[in-house]
Amino acid sequence: MYKRVTLLFLLLLILSSCQNKYEKNTLSYQTNMLLDKNVSVISVYSSSAMDSSPWKSPFSVKEFVSRLFYQVLQNKITLYNPIFDDTIFHPLDKEAWLSLLKNNKQQTFDTTEFSDFYFYEHWTLDTTESFLFNKEVVFWSPIKYNKEEKSKILTGKVSCSDTSNLQLLAKHVIYEFLLDDTLNVNRSLNKNLLVKLIIDKALNGQIPVYHPNNGKKLSKNELNERLDITDSSLYMPYYNIYSLVFIENWYYNPNTFAIKKEIVGIAPVKQIYLDDEVTKSIIFVLFLKEKPFTLL
Repeated sequence: MYKRVTLLFLLLLILSSCQNKYEKNTLSYQTNMLLDKNVSVISVYSSSAMDSSPWKSPFSVKEFVSRLFYQVLQNKITLYNPIFDDTIFHPLDKEAWLSLLKNNKQQTFDTTEFSDFYFYEHWTLDTTESFLFNKEVVFWSPIKYNKEEKSKILTGKVSCSDTSNLQLLAKHVIYEFLLDDTLNVNRSLNKNLLVKLIIDKALNGQIPVYHPNNGKKLSKNELNERLDITDSSLYMPYYNIYSLVFIENWYYNPNTFAIKKEIVGIAPVKQIYLDDEVTKSIIFVLFLKEKPFTLL
């Protein structure tokens, strides 16, 4: 009888331990280190800015917008009014849309005025065990640039609620996210914390980081050198981080034009001051999904 009671007690103890371990893993996966819940973030992808950067757009923005607008003209896709709050989806009728584009009654449009995308996203980051970074695109909108008025307007929100039937739109989309963007302030995003979490993860050696020029793994000494960390350092290694470079694979639903982003890698960028000149330099690249490759 005593043996049976002891055996039952040990069995219950093992089950309890397994359950606690499972609950711990589940909770850690759901932990968002940026905030308690999803962080709403505005980002802009600008293919026009690619002309002066080392990265070229992996797909034609103008061609993609042209395909979207053709579907709208055929009444196959509904755009939503961009003047409403980001969380409100109010249908934009065709006449209002054409008026927004300042088009004529022949329903023609000039796609050369479109080179940028506006994204409204929810970001989650978990660094408790590994490094899990996810961007959920709520909607995106083509941005029209008026050269005469030197102004930019959103030309209709595309809902990204239906991410079924996805196809690859572009592989290794590389673009810069400014941390001090005066146009898109992103007040809900704790940018200092985001930078600290990324750099601390690299410094702790919990995840390998790589050189942007040759794709080779950085040693601890090489990483410290690139972060300007010395025994006499006066500043923390986060202070001069100017932006983050994201490497992503983009997928889309050809029926709804909803876009889904998959983060492949992240790279912090620092500003370097030399006399009167200011330059930018990628410190390291942290790869999440694929084998390391060179960025520059």
